Amino acid sequence: MARGPKAAEILVSEKQREILEQLIRRRNTPQALAKRARVVLESVKGVNNTAISELLSFDRPQVVLWRGRWIAHYLEFCRIEQEHQEELEAAIVQLLQDQPRPGTPATFTEQQVLQIMAITCEDPTLSGRSAIGRRAKCVMKRSTRALSRPFRLHKFGVF
Repeated sequence: MARGPKAAEILVSEKQREILEQLIRRRNTPQALAKRARVVLESVKGVNNTAISELLSFDRPQVVLWRGRWIAHYLEFCRIEQEHQEELEAAIVQLLQDQPRPGTPATFTEQQVLQIMAITCEDPTLSGRSAIGRRAKCVMKRSTRALSRPFRLHKFGVF
């Protein structure tokens, strides 16, 4: 027997369901986004939050969060579907994506990061700058992946 309050019912139009299913099937959909789409579709089937969390290896509060976000935006999706159907998928993806996290904004622009990487990876003797001893040699030997971590280059699609 289920305990606690009954989860709110989720509504999904046929077009919205189709978009959610496409997102799940696409190879290039980020896994987090596909998982959130599955939360919505499982909720539509009437599966409770605990069962969804066990099925998708999600924390129960996250299931509640994504279920709630869908409910809050459902009427907006219906309006978009009626007025600008071509924008519906983008609106659904935007809802299911990670929201920007709080904290200090990036220190370097994308262009600055690329310039730093170019300078770091080139041979100091070729650029006319004097080598700074072992430090320069050490930096030259590091892999580009190790260098990318401090600058979060994966966010720029560099690596």
